[in-house]
Amino acid sequence: MELTSLNRLRGALKAKVTRLEQLETPSCLELRLQLNDVSALKNKIESPRKDYYRLPLDVDLTEADQELELLEDRLHKTEWQHIRSEKYPCDLVSRGLSAENLVNCELWWKGPETFCYSLPHSEVTLDSESGNFTKELKED
Repeated sequence: MELTSLNRLRGALKAKVTRLEQLETPSCLELRLQLNDVSALKNKIESPRKDYYRLPLDVDLTEADQELELLEDRLHKTEWQHIRSEKYPCDLVSRGLSAENLVNCELWWKGPETFCYSLPHSEVTLDSESGNFTKELKED
């Protein structure tokens, strides 16, 4: 092969490699956006920590700690149950049940069997003299 044709091939190959490198490497703008995303995430993580250390030393955080403990207890006691589509009342209409049949459908009115189980609950009684009771009354 001649020297000129080798140089031409070398030049063409170099041009293709350069094009491939440009396609594979992110542009400066993309890199800046990625760095901004990382910086924003870091700021979101650091912000509460900075706020905590800015608090005066005499601030009492026991109430907030108790609230957090209560929330954690509730979270651990939460039990999620899956309801299959054929037992899910809201799917009845989308599956073609007419309004006339919906009125007589027990699943629509009572819900799935999962809801019929006896779950622990607390009863709330309001004294008719209490302020909470009078707030709930409708005005004429």
